[in-house]
Amino acid sequence: MKKIWEKIIVTVLSWFDNKKQMEYEERNIAREIGIFILQENIKKYPDDSHEFVFAETCKAIRLLGITSVSIKKGEVVITLSRPGLLIGKRGLRIQALQETLKRKVVVKEELVTDCLIPYWYVDEFEDDVRAEL
Repeated sequence: MKKIWEKIIVTVLSWFDNKKQMEYEERNIAREIGIFILQENIKKYPDDSHEFVFAETCKAIRLLGITSVSIKKGEVVITLSRPGLLIGKRGLRIQALQETLKRKVVVKEELVTDCLIPYWYVDEFEDDVRAEL
């Protein structure tokens, strides 16, 4: 069982480390989030193999689309692309996470609309608008 915990921690930290350099306390919070999701999956799939539970946990973490974890004024701020998955039905999942972390958790949605319109298209559009004026 210890190997799965280590794999989850390494996997979670590798995703976060790719995004930005994290402080020590933020790394611990990221670890605890990974362990929280792993514990949920262990309860959800009690009879399945460790490899399956690990794969499901990695998939669940990827689906959240977490881009950053920071600590501001004693609160944990998690920025992700799919906040509804972390909040859960009636907010039960986020409440359980807050109890696990023993801190208030603030969820921020990362808006991906900036990525949907290529910059070159915006530049051409602005040039066309200027030409009409």
